[in-house]
Amino acid sequence: MVAECLCEICGQVTMRGIATIITYTVDRHIVQRRDIVVRYGRQAQKSLNLPDSICIFTAEDPGILDGDLRTACSLWGFSLVFAWVFTSLAVLAVGALGALRNPWQKEGDFQAIPGPPR
Repeated sequence: MVAECLCEICGQVTMRGIATIITYTVDRHIVQRRDIVVRYGRQAQKSLNLPDSICIFTAEDPGILDGDLRTACSLWGFSLVFAWVFTSLAVLAVGALGALRNPWQKEGDFQAIPGPPR
């Protein structure tokens, strides 16, 4: 019971910390530079020849509202964090499984240093 509560509290603190860092970073470094983001976004849309119906940045000013830009960048930030976490866990799992099983080791042959196939 106590371990479950402790894990839940640690998870909540970690998630809120990540959310705070992402929100602060987006507000500090992206939303304040909205004009630059809109300019580069419009250039990218123009070079890709996107139809107006799927363009993110409108031709009229302001191009994209602060709230919409903040939401999009925050979702992108969360996606990067979760992709990094899951990739790290996958690499750790593959590494742990690889350390447990050596493909070159024969049954009953216990070498201190794994070598090439015989």
